[in-house]
Amino acid sequence: MEVYPEPLFRYSLTHRNFTVHMREPVPHEITPVLDRVHSLLSASSLNDGALHHDIYIINSYRLSRYLFQKDVGFGANAQLGNTFIVNADPANDIARCDQHGPDDQRIRTLSGTIAHEITHALIKHHVGLWAHKRRIPRWLKEGYCDVVGDGSAIDEREGLAMVESGSWAFKPGIAYFRYRLVVDYLLKGKDITIDELIHDPPDFNETLAEIRAGLRKDGPDFLRRMGLSIGLRSPSRAPHYSAPNP
Repeated sequence: MEVYPEPLFRYSLTHRNFTVHMREPVPHEITPVLDRVHSLLSASSLNDGALHHDIYIINSYRLSRYLFQKDVGFGANAQLGNTFIVNADPANDIARCDQHGPDDQRIRTLSGTIAHEITHALIKHHVGLWAHKRRIPRWLKEGYCDVVGDGSAIDEREGLAMVESGSWAFKPGIAYFRYRLVVDYLLKGKDITIDELIHDPPDFNETLAEIRAGLRKDGPDFLRRMGLSIGLRSPSRAPHYSAPNP
């Protein structure tokens, strides 16, 4: 079911082909965030600059729960393409998540989170709603959206260490990190296009095992040889933030 909550969001700002809706005045610092979103999306072969995207920044756990009838992590893209961000600081390009309680203090860039959610809309536009929901495996959808968004909710080096060790311990964000790593490896290391992956997705676990073997043998050199930057950049540091207002 699509959600059209404009009456709940009094303020809006349009920049490029994006309109941001908020319940409080939209800070003008959102424009460089949207410029970064535009840059991230432009790197995707699925991007269509003619499409307009509505982005709703909720900043309320209760309202988010009411709109979706479930807990949502960083954001969501509704069936027909509206993008929702649960909790964000637009002035500082930060999106937050407390899906697993107050101790879950994962953050991402807001620009990367918006790009991730809009990429879901681009996939739907490219293949249709049925194929997006039923035919494309979750790891491919979420992994590709994170590749376009160029980020993960956990420290990349920690994520790589867990992949290399074969650890399956639960850590919020590790599943999406694995998805992103596998898709990035297939796109860059194997030179497979996203259309080819959508048409004939390989086995996720076999690809992850291949990556693990490469990491155990050559470590960072394996990533460089495959053309990946994951884990080779400076580790991210997640600042402490206050809980969102109800």
